[in-house]
Amino acid sequence: MTTWNDRLLPYPLLAPWNDDYTNATFTAQVPHAVLNNGEQINLTVKYHLTSSALLGLVADGKAKYVGLVACAKTFKRDSYVTDQADELYILDAADYAKELKLTPYVVASRPIQGFIAPEHNEEIRHLKPDGFDIPTGSILAVGNSTDVTLEEGGSLYSVIDLVADPTVDSGVFKVEFDDNRLKVHMEPSDKSRTEAMRMNGRNSREMAILFPSIYLHAITEALRKLHGHPDQRWAQTMWKALERNGIEVDAEELQINALTYAQTLMGKPVGTLMTALDREEE
Repeated sequence: MTTWNDRLLPYPLLAPWNDDYTNATFTAQVPHAVLNNGEQINLTVKYHLTSSALLGLVADGKAKYVGLVACAKTFKRDSYVTDQADELYILDAADYAKELKLTPYVVASRPIQGFIAPEHNEEIRHLKPDGFDIPTGSILAVGNSTDVTLEEGGSLYSVIDLVADPTVDSGVFKVEFDDNRLKVHMEPSDKSRTEAMRMNGRNSREMAILFPSIYLHAITEALRKLHGHPDQRWAQTMWKALERNGIEVDAEELQINALTYAQTLMGKPVGTLMTALDREEE
């Protein structure tokens, strides 16, 4: 493993092994890492940054979160940049083998002039009261690495198929539960347009709209019918998702509060939609 001496950096670094910052931390959690059909890896990452100074830089567009994803078995290393504390990265499964390592960073995305903050160590503020000039690409924070074991077939969306069905009216859909995969039947042209929207990616505005409009309803109904389909693959995937989220309920409770649980499993899709719309306005 490569090591580096942060004392060679000419500016404060937020890291778990030094004291450049007082009462500030930076971590990243990976609540879900799912291998879908051997083709894609859905990697959910939650960055947790408590430094007001660095949060301000991210909010102003002067810094970004960067997730460095590496695999020791394939020697694949890639970085993923975002300004969102909660993010879903879509990785090519062919580049990774069984395990990967995520290391979180906060990196300057543009030059920063006179960077100094009350949360910096008193010695630093005393020696450099006018602050630091930081160039683009500088590492401002680093967190401990997280080892991730990939979970086969655990994504809710990996067991949902869109089906072209000329018997369905345009603008509506229906869901069937008797197969190993959930089948969302749509009028053929609606299905084609929906597939085109899905190609924009998990974090796109289009997908943010599809999640509460189609997937939320499909998963809610699937949870209501869960106990009646013990042998279907989609039902087993739903059970795994409930277990990951610490949800242990009986059939009656699941029937009554299926919508609430579906929103939990999907990571609050209406909130994702609002965030996507806010980004568009900005």
